[in-house]
Amino acid sequence: MSVESAAFSTSPSAKPTITALNSTVIYVLAYLLTQGVYQAATVRMAARLSIPGIWRVSSIRFQMADPEWWRTAVLAVYGVGPAACMLVGLAAALWFWKRARL
Repeated sequence: MSVESAAFSTSPSAKPTITALNSTVIYVLAYLLTQGVYQAATVRMAARLSIPGIWRVSSIRFQMADPEWWRTAVLAVYGVGPAACMLVGLAAALWFWKRARL
C-alpha cells in the first residue's frame, strides 16, 4: 500500500467520528449563516427607518426607549429577519431539490 492511499483510507471505527465532526461543522456554519442573515436584515431595516442601534456578534441593541417605537417600525424591524431567513431556507431547499434531481 502506498503512502498516498494509506493517507486516504480510514478504518471503519473512524468513520462515525469523521461523520459526527463533519455534521457538527455544517450545523455550526448553517447556524452562523442564518444568524448573520437575520441580524443583517434587522439592522438594515432599522437603519432604513433611522432607528439607532448597536450591532454585536450575538445581539442587536436598539437605543430607543419603548415609547419612541411606533407599531409599523416594530413590525418592520422584527419581521424582516424571519422573512429573510425563510427566503434563504426556500432558496436552499430549491437548490438541494434541483441538485438531487440531476
